[in-house]
Amino acid sequence: MLRAIIDYLDVPNSAKIPLALELRAPVEVLAARRAPEPTFTTATPQVILVVPGFLDDGRGVEGLIEHLRKIGHTVYLADVGRNVDCGERMAERLERELERVSSEADTKVTLVGHSRGGSLSRAVAVRRPELVRTVVALGSPLSEPHGITLALKVVKLGMWGLSRVGVPGLIGDCAFGDCCSAYHQDLTGPFPEDVHLVSLRSTLDGFVSPTASLDPAAEVIDLTVTHIGLAAAPSALRAITEVLDRTAQRQTVAA
Repeated sequence: MLRAIIDYLDVPNSAKIPLALELRAPVEVLAARRAPEPTFTTATPQVILVVPGFLDDGRGVEGLIEHLRKIGHTVYLADVGRNVDCGERMAERLERELERVSSEADTKVTLVGHSRGGSLSRAVAVRRPELVRTVVALGSPLSEPHGITLALKVVKLGMWGLSRVGVPGLIGDCAFGDCCSAYHQDLTGPFPEDVHLVSLRSTLDGFVSPTASLDPAAEVIDLTVTHIGLAAAPSALRAITEVLDRTAQRQTVAA
């Protein structure tokens, strides 16, 4: 087990991810709050399920949800708590949310997931492609599930320790056992051809390795914002808006 923990921490590489860059995030969030109201309505309104990231109860994606609603999309916040449970259990929970929203709206759903939320969205789209239109992952570790900064790994390791002594609802043996093998397979394996996958990658990411957001099935777009800013910065909101419109128009033409 000690060897597995050492391999998981991968200190020489995970310590290189510059956590200090996230100190810029409050400036980006403040800029978003001061930004003028959008003066347009999307030509391609969609039903969108927004999936928050690790430790986020939804407040980290409030600005994103508000923006998408203002421009004409129907937006739901995925009920995934703080997104701290095992990957497999979180994927099952998100799948139930996807089924509920798709049934209620009677249409395919676009998944927009921040950080771990994007990873979960990718895995669930593999499982239920008939319910998904597009997946937009924001700073999500896709090709490298453990490609995160050392500080986050230490937090997750602490949660793993608490789960081992009986604290429920926390990340369990995901990094060391087989409890999430199916989830990791769906996260890194082949992606359905009829679902569009977009990975927005931060060039100033202090939480996720730049290479972790690469995915052979994804259209990758680089943005000069922080990891937190991917769900809040004005430039990120504009990029997400453009991606949603462009992919929807492309799918309409293909149909």
